Amino acid sequence: MFSKSTLRRTLLMGALGLMAAGCSAPSSNSNAATQTHDVSDTKASLNAFNDRFNEISAQHNVDGLISLYTPEALWIAPGERPTTGEEEPRKTFGFVANNKGFLSHTVDHLHISDDGTQAVMIGEAVIKVEAAGVDATGTYLFVLKRQGDNTWKIVTDMFHQHTK
Repeated sequence: MFSKSTLRRTLLMGALGLMAAGCSAPSSNSNAATQTHDVSDTKASLNAFNDRFNEISAQHNVDGLISLYTPEALWIAPGERPTTGEEEPRKTFGFVANNKGFLSHTVDHLHISDDGTQAVMIGEAVIKVEAAGVDATGTYLFVLKRQGDNTWKIVTDMFHQHTK
């Protein structure tokens, strides 16, 4: 029988594998002819997306943050069942905004699909809500999809808080 923490870790690793399966960084031996996008432009647009997320967050603009997600986005929070839609992200971002808190992300890893239409972004999340005694760091993972207008939308948001 698995312990609860072992089961959670196993499920998390499986979920990460499934989400990342369709997104991979071009290999060093990729044929340039098979690439349908400019990798440096794609990386720049993803970093700009993260900068925009941080700017909107600093403005405490809940609707602006929600606009960065697809309507059916998957939200995977620690200790909770995954949900879809905007209800849970709206609660989280609303809590931070209503308490004039701070939420920011770094971009530490980018994995881009060969055709440049999907990406996995992983980095550190910092959240501070002094009014509620929250001062935490953690890791986030976004699965993003390029939209027809050449912008990015989050289709999956998963995160956890570091305990050490």
